[in-house]
Amino acid sequence: MDYAANQGVEWVILTNGITWRLYEVVFAKPIDRRLLVEIDLTTVDLRRDEDLEKLYLLTKEGFSKGVHLELRDRRDASSRFMLASLLLNNESVLSTLRRELRRVVDVLVDESDIIKVLRDEVIKRDTLEGPEAEAAAKRVSRKEDRPLRATKAAETSAVIVTKSAVSVPSQVVPATAAEDATADAGGAT
Repeated sequence: MDYAANQGVEWVILTNGITWRLYEVVFAKPIDRRLLVEIDLTTVDLRRDEDLEKLYLLTKEGFSKGVHLELRDRRDASSRFMLASLLLNNESVLSTLRRELRRVVDVLVDESDIIKVLRDEVIKRDTLEGPEAEAAAKRVSRKEDRPLRATKAAETSAVIVTKSAVSVPSQVVPATAAEDATADAGGAT
């Protein structure tokens, strides 16, 4: 691990030939490591999808397609640090909690009161402190304003105009036909 950290390598596979481990090097103070997957080749069942997925993580193709990054992101999404951070640092989650409390108990509760109870009585302290908690809080605050996905209308109405053609998501129309379509729609050419 020290060699990887000194060389600036973010991902490390360690093995003794039987047990294979994939680590992410965490460049913090102090430098740390995070085990993403451990595979014991003596217990692998090639008929199980879970075992095949673990083995695929160690292949060149899997690594180049970013399967290890997807696994890390899936683990982060369900980590106690990320969930605690979402509960305390995301305005839409807090407003949803506030709205549901009003619906259930018919009392309007202030968001600061909700945060205080979550922080002091509901969420364990270790999920709110330390480098993992700080990283989760930064990630939540960075992504809070990003929409979940584009609306269907925006996806279907997207048209890309180039000199030679107009490209609609499902077809390509020659420029002369595109000009006719623009004229039909009332546009000037």
